[in-house]
Amino acid sequence: MKLANVYRCQHFCIEELVPPIVLKALGEELCWVLLNILGADLLLALDWLRDQYGGMTINNYKWVKNPLKSRKWSGLRVPSWKSYNPFSMHAGLKGGLAFDIIFRSMTAEQVRQDIKLLSTSGGYVPSGIKRIEEGVSWLHVDGSDKVYPNKDRYFGHIYFFRP
Repeated sequence: MKLANVYRCQHFCIEELVPPIVLKALGEELCWVLLNILGADLLLALDWLRDQYGGMTINNYKWVKNPLKSRKWSGLRVPSWKSYNPFSMHAGLKGGLAFDIIFRSMTAEQVRQDIKLLSTSGGYVPSGIKRIEEGVSWLHVDGSDKVYPNKDRYFGHIYFFRP
């Protein structure tokens, strides 16, 4: 049964956002509920990113069966993952959610630069994107509400960080 008032991404199936172990344990509907609790605004932002920048991959295990090329942990992460970190925004324990994205026709750096330009020139960037990681070959976006003292790392409402 589908619950009312639960946002389901227009451009992503649930397998692209949660690992198989979570989907198996909770089922599709409860996974959507969980993601909405952790970061409904970031789910809306994912759809905006797809509309704005075209094809992109988060998790692809539904289609790619080769374990060396399959992505399972680029969205929500749980303790059964070998590299699990409870302090990561991917864990959903710190009041937010995170996704690591690979774009088909642009580099992550091109997307980061465009988002910086949009957010500082009055263009629209969804409020669900609150932090973006720099210095990596993928686009890490998260919804952390943590306030940072280093104001020169802000571009519009988005904090750009290097871990």
